This record gives sequence, structure tokens and C-alpha cells, in this order.
Amino acid sequence: MAPSGKIKYDWGGEYDVDALADDNIDKLSTSLIPNTSRVLELGCSTGYLTQHLVQDKNCQVVGVELNPVAAKKAQKYASEVIVGNLENAAIWAKIKKSGKFDVVFASAIIEHLTDPWLALRRVYNILPPGGLFVLTFPNIAWWRCRLSLLLGRWKYEDYGIFDRTHNKFFTLFSMRQALSHAEFKILKEKYDPAGGAKFLTPILKLFPNAYAHQIAISAQKS
Repeated sequence: MAPSGKIKYDWGGEYDVDALADDNIDKLSTSLIPNTSRVLELGCSTGYLTQHLVQDKNCQVVGVELNPVAAKKAQKYASEVIVGNLENAAIWAKIKKSGKFDVVFASAIIEHLTDPWLALRRVYNILPPGGLFVLTFPNIAWWRCRLSLLLGRWKYEDYGIFDRTHNKFFTLFSMRQALSHAEFKILKEKYDPAGGAKFLTPILKLFPNAYAHQIAISAQKS
């Protein structure tokens, strides 16, 4: 998301979503997007998920990306890439001029914003009735995070839940609340456990707010 030439999420080649584990967050989230949809992808990076949506799901994708170097790469797959900051009202004005969308897709974006609640309202406003919002986010209530905090540890990192570029943190419950306040109806939730203690998995599955490392949600504008 940085505006410099450095691209944080650049896989350096083909990214095969179908080859990922069934509980991988990218596989879970893109499975929530119906085939042949017109998609607005917020934070499309180099287009590694855009490519999957276009080539494997026959979607038309308009991307939005802060990093101009990444945006240039994403243009290979997207019908249009808007370069700019999602917290800038002018970018949303450009988005509105791009036409109507069946789906807004935001993978690992919401936690980077300083005002994610405003972003949720903006997403709601550009969708037609029945339109879908598919988002993913890291879960600060994941069991390993809880253990770290219990031990008094909070260490910012380059990647993961404690990524130093994360501005806001969500749990499953707080994101449900945020979506509800934005007037979305949650349709489906999917959880990426990111491995962990296998012997605890049967118990943790009963408590998704502790089980999930990352969460994918499909919500609908009523």
C-alpha cells in the first residue's frame, strides 16, 4: 500500500489460487465472488487476485491501488486501475464514474485505513441493492495473539496481524458490528486458521473468534 516503488505483496510471477490450500484466505475470499461479476477490487496490488477473477471466474474488474508501480502491473488484468488513496474523497468520485458494480472486493485493506467505518459507508453507497461486499481482515482475537498478549508481548512486524502498517484492529465480533452499523447483512463467513496446534483444532473450531487467523466475509446491501 506504500506509495513508493517498493511493492509489499508482489508474488513475482503467476499466482495460482486454485492450487492453494482449501482454507487459505485468498481461496476462501475469491470463492465468495460469483462468476461473471463486475468487481471493484480495492487495493488490487499487482493484480495477482485480479488475474484469478478475470481468467478463472470470468469477471470484469476495476482496481484501485495506491502504489503506482503495482497499479501499472495490475493493468495487465484489470479493465481499469484507479491510482490513489482510498481515504481521499476524490478517489471515490472517480470510482462512481466507472459505472455500477455487482461486487466490491477488499482483501486485507480495511485494517490499513485510518477510518475504516467511513470506508464501509462509502462501499455501501456505491453498491446497488443486492450488491455484495466481500472483505478479508486479520483477527486480533486469534488464539496466538491472545497468548502473546497474555505473556505481555506486542511486537510490530513486517507482515501478519501485527503488521506495523495496520491502523485498526478487528475481531470477528467487532467486524460484524461495523458491517451491521453500515447497514450490511452478513451472508457468509469463512475462516483461515493459518495452521496452529492441531490437537486444539476441534475445540477452536467451536469458537471462530479464537480459531480464525484471517476472516473472509460476504455481506449484502439490502
